[in-house]
Amino acid sequence: MVSAMKDSTRWKNDSWWVSPYNFIEETSVEFPKDIEFEDITLRDGEQQAGVVLRKEDKMEIALKLAEIGVERI
Repeated sequence: MVSAMKDSTRWKNDSWWVSPYNFIEETSVEFPKDIEFEDITLRDGEQQAGVVLRKEDKMEIALKLAEIGVERI
């Protein structure tokens, strides 16, 4: 994990950012039986500079998130 965190060129530049945790090699992962997903797109998504969601866009996002089983939107 430490080496991935130090090598920031792998996970960020002026155009994008990806969590450095995406580059950690795991030997095993045990997920719990039930996983809940919460999405903050509709609340925080427009906080990103240049992002403006129309009412129709927000409805489509909410419906798709509900369709795939996101617990809290």
